[in-house]
Amino acid sequence: MTTIRFVLSLFVLLQLLPASAGVMPAADVPLPLLNGNFEAGFNPVTVVGVAGMVGNHWTPFVITGTLAFQAGQVEPPLNRWQVLAADTGAYVAGIAQTVTGDLLPQDSLRATARVYPPASVDGITGTIGLDPLGGSDPTAPSVVWSSAGSAGAWATLTVTATAAATQTTVFVKVEQAAVGPHGLVFVDDVTLERTGRTLRTFLPWVTTPLGDPTWQYQATGIIIGATGCTSTGLQGRVVAAGGAPQAGVRVAVWSALPGGPQMTVVTGADGRWRALLDPAAPLAGRWQVAVVDSRERLLSPLVGQIGFLDSLNSVDAPGIPTSDDCVNGHQWLTVNFQAQTTFPDYTLVSTRYISCQDNHLNHNLRVWVIEADGTQRRGTPVRFHEQGGFEEDKLTGADIYKPAGYIDYNLPGRQEFTVQVLAGPSGVTPYLSSMTPPTIDNCGGNNWGHHSYEVIFQHGQ
Repeated sequence: MTTIRFVLSLFVLLQLLPASAGVMPAADVPLPLLNGNFEAGFNPVTVVGVAGMVGNHWTPFVITGTLAFQAGQVEPPLNRWQVLAADTGAYVAGIAQTVTGDLLPQDSLRATARVYPPASVDGITGTIGLDPLGGSDPTAPSVVWSSAGSAGAWATLTVTATAAATQTTVFVKVEQAAVGPHGLVFVDDVTLERTGRTLRTFLPWVTTPLGDPTWQYQATGIIIGATGCTSTGLQGRVVAAGGAPQAGVRVAVWSALPGGPQMTVVTGADGRWRALLDPAAPLAGRWQVAVVDSRERLLSPLVGQIGFLDSLNSVDAPGIPTSDDCVNGHQWLTVNFQAQTTFPDYTLVSTRYISCQDNHLNHNLRVWVIEADGTQRRGTPVRFHEQGGFEEDKLTGADIYKPAGYIDYNLPGRQEFTVQVLAGPSGVTPYLSSMTPPTIDNCGGNNWGHHSYEVIFQHGQ
């Protein structure tokens, strides 16, 4: 993909179900698809120059051709449908909705819709699709489509998929393949259900179970940020286990905000990658990043899966932030990855240096330990080792006013510490210093003795 700006695009609403590998037996759980039966009414729209009506909470899309979106209604009893109509001509179009809610990656999903293509017009078909990544593009290769419905009868279309994000998008698509006479296509009763939930996964965003040969890379070093008043993005380098640059590696960047964009870039000959999020201005957002394969499955732990809004606000806010403040915030984040052959029980997912805007002159190590399924547990021991020999062990969740998997550890001005989990084999951070940070910010929220870091471990056993 190329440059993105934050734009809420076409989406379909649905809710999600648990996933494949290691699925918990459970009854199907209906998820709140808004106005799936179209009884909640319609909004006026103009699409490709044609005025019409689209069901509330739905967004129209047109891939090719020209058509009208109309409101269908009969009574008694009152019954409404979404109607797609074309006087003549071929088209590919439909409606979409993106849903968030009780949805985890690896949840198993099923979406259905009833579609009635007219028997009098040849070459009209209807399909329903799910994008496990929650994107807005009906042509994206990640979208899973049902088989086509038959003409001349109400057909219930069904599609199943495994969620790969905390949102999913439902598409109902109609195709008229050839120029022909006037045809009306009716859409009704769209539903989304969660049909299963994985008992354990290594990361909330992984789309294959723990034990499969999925992870091959890990974020290394300290994630740092830099200010930039003319653009915003993420960048970094991917190297082999021995340190040689790796070309052709795919790195995906997702918005952690519902309905936000995503993009995938490929490393160059020097192993470097660059995801331009805004080419002209500072952009406020929260981002997650990982190495992925050609099907967008994670080949590394997901960076940015948990965190706080900032050091003054204990509100969970997943994602590493970029800011529209190009003095105190960060616009360019550097995330490096290195190939790995093994991963400990407690993998060090990321270590991030916190911006002036987020730090507010604090000096803390913000440490998270999360479980394989993304949940948190009180009582996990974590060691803070000072350079020179002093060690102190703390338990997650000891502060009852903070999350169960969290420790807020004071980082004095003349000291530096490594961090590791003691509950099993663990990754270890580099020394984290409040005297000599990895980068210098010319702003008021960080200065000598007042620097903070965010550290995230994930339990994979």
